[in-house]
Amino acid sequence: EIIDDENLSTGGKEKEVSVLLDVLRLSIKALDDNESYVYLAGIQTLVAAADVNPQQVLPLLAGALCIGIFESTENSETLYLNNAQRVKLAEALLFTIRRRGNGIYQFVPHLLDQMLGIKEKKSSDDSRVEEEITIQRKTHEYFISGGDSNVEDPETLKDEQSIRVNTGGPVFDIEEDDLVRAAFISVLTELVSVSQPRAVSHYCPTLMRLIIEIFHMDTSRPIRRTAASLCREMYGCVLREYNESVSSSLRGDDLKNLDGYSLAVEMLVSGEEALFAILQSCVSGKDTREGSASDGGKQYAYDPAAVARCEEALDKRSQAENEGIFVAANLLAESKKQVDQNPIARILRSERKGEETVRAMQGLSVDSNNLKLG
Repeated sequence: EIIDDENLSTGGKEKEVSVLLDVLRLSIKALDDNESYVYLAGIQTLVAAADVNPQQVLPLLAGALCIGIFESTENSETLYLNNAQRVKLAEALLFTIRRRGNGIYQFVPHLLDQMLGIKEKKSSDDSRVEEEITIQRKTHEYFISGGDSNVEDPETLKDEQSIRVNTGGPVFDIEEDDLVRAAFISVLTELVSVSQPRAVSHYCPTLMRLIIEIFHMDTSRPIRRTAASLCREMYGCVLREYNESVSSSLRGDDLKNLDGYSLAVEMLVSGEEALFAILQSCVSGKDTREGSASDGGKQYAYDPAAVARCEEALDKRSQAENEGIFVAANLLAESKKQVDQNPIARILRSERKGEETVRAMQGLSVDSNNLKLG
């Protein structure tokens, strides 16, 4: 009840911000409680605070998630978040993004900059890799049988297996650090799912490189799963942009050449063909390798949950391909590349920019104190 527009507005702006920061601090502390009803209340309070003042709250929450430190003012108590708190804080951000829906678009650039600017150290010694492979094998056995060998009905067994795959299976202590990194990617995935495609296309090269490098270099189950989910949402965003352009065309709106294809073009330029091959390899199991971790190569035990998300991504890509999106985007990308390599086009663009600069400078009047348009 303390987070209420009327309560916060009665004491002025300073009191509003002070109360809000105190609420955030208490809620983040509650995330470390072992009782579920306590930390769930903390998550709900953080979401409510973000609803009241998203401009103030969202950057603070995203910053605390990225660096593991919550410090609202110089004189306030500094909170150092453990991994469990950061994972729960990511859940609060996910709920906030979903609640705001399309209204989140104005915060997307800042949040994406924060999420993509993180740097997490990750151990990659041989013993850890061996433990990860063991964990993945045990998880696969759990997906197949669930530890119950008494189920004989094929339909019942199939339903139970589907439930176990969708929930992702058990989480092991060694994966705690990976869960934090996966939480970052989950927030990115949610942002992509609700963002305008043109906003996503600006970050497309970075997002594509992130996905491809994870599949090439990371053996962690949670991280590979969230990377596959991010890939699925990228293809979903391509479809959304195309459908929006079709709707605009039917309304008679004036469209530019890249309208409906800007994200697809950026994905192609950023290595979409390599990503497509990776997804196919993951689904077919060709990237699964057994044996010693000391042979110098990466190993991936078969993970049904990651495969299921890769299949969803491939399904969305297939829909885009059936609509001819990537064919058209490839033509646009090649055309843009040829124009960029054409020296005459570069000269014309340079001259056009020069003329615009000259016209702008002609409208300026200068005195000793001010520089203003005449």
